[in-house]
Amino acid sequence: MGKDFHNNKISVTSNELRVTRGFKGLRSSVFNLSSLVVLSVVILIIVSSSYASYREFDLLDEGYEYYLSYQPVKAVETFNMFLKEFPDSSAKDAAMFWLGKSLIQIRSLREAKKVFSEIKREFPDSPFKQYVDTELELISKLETQPEVIADKPEVISKAKLKEVDEKMKAMFVDENELRDFYEKNKACLFLQPEEMAVESLIVRYSKADENEKAILAVEIQREATEGKSFEEIGKSYIDTITFTRVSINELPLWIKEKVNLLKSGDVSDVIWTEQGFMILKPVMKGTSYRPFEEVRSEIKERLLTDKKNLFLKGWIKGLISSEE
Repeated sequence: MGKDFHNNKISVTSNELRVTRGFKGLRSSVFNLSSLVVLSVVILIIVSSSYASYREFDLLDEGYEYYLSYQPVKAVETFNMFLKEFPDSSAKDAAMFWLGKSLIQIRSLREAKKVFSEIKREFPDSPFKQYVDTELELISKLETQPEVIADKPEVISKAKLKEVDEKMKAMFVDENELRDFYEKNKACLFLQPEEMAVESLIVRYSKADENEKAILAVEIQREATEGKSFEEIGKSYIDTITFTRVSINELPLWIKEKVNLLKSGDVSDVIWTEQGFMILKPVMKGTSYRPFEEVRSEIKERLLTDKKNLFLKGWIKGLISSEE
């Protein structure tokens, strides 16, 4: 697949509709209207799934190529392999749909019916659902009629397809939409796990006043134990004490070990160090969210994909209505 993956495009001759796919094994094939509509959805789903692996794309493409070239046995094997390797794929409903159609080709009608029924049950919002009932009706006919029932290919103008392509490319998400989505969804989508922080008070000393500062450290530890905040104590002895608050992950291992013996809000005993007499208190950080700028591109991609999906579904409905 490589660099040609995103070069999916649709082309039309004067007498027939052809869909050219920018995957490996490039081949042009004639489609009827229903096939075009379904394939359009497949393309959008695949292109929008940035996290999917190339192996996933290759298998889906390979199975579809087998289906188009009337090699249904290989298509069934490939789609089953896809579903086994990628059971949580965003294109699972697409793979199941084409698996069902491949099973119809080899007259495994009971299995095909089972696959289409699973699509209806597992994916109530799938764009393929509206075609499943048609396939189930076809299966019912094939169970009593030996002949193949084929649809008549329809022609869609090149200008119409170009118009659709241009509208998709012109779609955008403005700043207000991005920020509105962030504010409405940050609590469920961008919440950061609560993290342990550690407050510390360090009473600095010299050789000349070490004993005096040790006594002060004990007094300060008593004040903290009685409920006075570390920050307030630090301000009261600003010339003598250093107050800090850091994530537990930023601390040396030996301090982490002492903190792990305490509960949140507990005050430690006075700890002697070369830097000074140290008193520690672990506290839980309050609720926080990933910053807007950090998730901005993520939100933009999500909203743009939703817009394209919504537009494509509307276009599909329009095609179906005009066909009827």
